[in-house]
Amino acid sequence: FDIEANKRSQYLFTSLLYHSDLIITWDSHQQVLIQLLAEHSSLFGLNVKIFSRDTEYFPGGWQYHSRKDFMKKLMEGETDSYIFHMSWTENKDNKLLFLRQLGQWFVNEQCVGKNAEEI
Repeated sequence: FDIEANKRSQYLFTSLLYHSDLIITWDSHQQVLIQLLAEHSSLFGLNVKIFSRDTEYFPGGWQYHSRKDFMKKLMEGETDSYIFHMSWTENKDNKLLFLRQLGQWFVNEQCVGKNAEEI
């Protein structure tokens, strides 16, 4: 997501921090954030813009499972995609596996699992 820095968005993320118990309980920040986006839009006038799932700029699970033509183009480097969102995978190991298989993993192996001081 793309966030404009202002008092409303600052309050949104402060609220997200205050809802950390739900993030832990639901094992997902996404569901909590979706709920807070709706609430803050309604109560405080936060502007929320949602990208169409058909966009090629930020593809994810829908493209992977439903758009084989797009996935071929992605793997051949023929799209203008910025990032492939792996929100539908079970865990980090699966995300890494899928990203590597798709040719969308751009991190040098010497950097994996290390913090900046170790590189």
